Formats: sequence, C-alpha cells, structure tokens
Amino acid sequence: MTYFLSVIVNGHWRPGIGDPTIIGWLITGLYLTATALCGICAWRSDRISPINHNNHHRIFWWALTVFMLLMAINKQLDLQSWLMLVGRKVARSHGWYSKRKIIKIWFAMGIAAFSLILTTCLIWTFRKILKNYGLAMLGIILLLTFIVIRAGAFHPKIFTWDQEVYIHNILEIISIVFISTSALIDILRNKTNRL
Repeated sequence: MTYFLSVIVNGHWRPGIGDPTIIGWLITGLYLTATALCGICAWRSDRISPINHNNHHRIFWWALTVFMLLMAINKQLDLQSWLMLVGRKVARSHGWYSKRKIIKIWFAMGIAAFSLILTTCLIWTFRKILKNYGLAMLGIILLLTFIVIRAGAFHPKIFTWDQEVYIHNILEIISIVFISTSALIDILRNKTNRL
C-alpha cells in the first residue's frame, strides 16, 4: 500500500503517480502501446476492413483506442482510490459506513452486470465479423473481469521472483497483450492485402 502515498496524503487524494512500481510502469507502457496500435487500426480502417464492415471496424478500434488511453491514465492517477475515498466520506456523512461491505458487494455486482451487458452487446454487434475481433474481444472480456476484481477489492496473490505479484496484474497484462496482438494482426493483414 506504500505506493498509494504519492496520491493519497493525509486521507486526501491528489494527482500524482499512483503506481510507481516496475509492474505499474510496465502495465502503463503496455496500455500506451495498445493505444497506439488500436489508433493505427482505427486510422487505417478504410484499408484494413472490407468496405461493408468499415463503420463497425472504425468504431471498434476508436473505442478501444480511447478505452486503452483512459486505462493508461487511470493506472498512474489511481482514480479508483479517489473514488473509494469519496465513497467512504459519503458513507460516513450519511451514516451507512457500517454497511460498507454490503454496499461494496452491490457495487461490484453492478460493475459485473454492466461488464456482462457490455460484453454481450459487443459480441452481438460484431457477431458476423467476430473472427476478425476474437482475440481483441477475449482481451476486452479479461480486462472487464480485471475491473470487476478490482472493484470487489479481491487481491489474491502469487509469489514469484521474491516479489508479490497479484493475479489481477497478470490478468491485466494478458488482456492488454491480447488486444495489442489483435491490433497488430489487423495492421499486418492490411499490409498483406496491399501487396
């Protein structure tokens, strides 16, 4: 928890580096790489995808570009810690802080439900061309799972290399790699189609 000290001082959140660990910077770098790759796919959408799927293709990659960028920013600004502090203050001021565990469970369930609905909508929207987005969709599902785990403050640990590595970090890294790989495949497919 010491890495939170850069953003939470005396119980108050302030902008700063929220995760200055090696893993934190690695994940931020992966998010930024994914942002760039998804942005390239979106920008080149006219050449990458067949003409009848261009609009879906463009929307899909631009949405992922924005989402990856927001996740990179959040990784270092640690906005979920700010949200938790605000939640605690509101709970104390309204007298339901003693019921925080129940509220936390409902909050995590709400995020899980939203993630499930979002995933279902994505799969339904892109069902006809899912083979082109399968790896990215798997990455999105894993990333949404990561968000649900973080929202529930569930932190199972794995010990490796004499350091604590949380399962959610591994899940986050794998999901970003899947999304980046899918974008890279799309970019390479575009180059092959142009030859």
